[in-house]
Amino acid sequence: MRPVGAIGRRWGFADSAVFSRVFKAAYGMPPGEYRTLAGRTSDVPSPPGR
Repeated sequence: MRPVGAIGRRWGFADSAVFSRVFKAAYGMPPGEYRTLAGRTSDVPSPPGR
């Protein structure tokens, strides 16, 4: 499993904290919580474009 910071860098965020804030603003939860919920249920929001 890739670290959240590595995913943010892949999408162009130099700072993982900025990525986390933007992700939380878009999805209503931090990326780590999203990842945990996505592993348990299909009731989490899908990323844009999917």
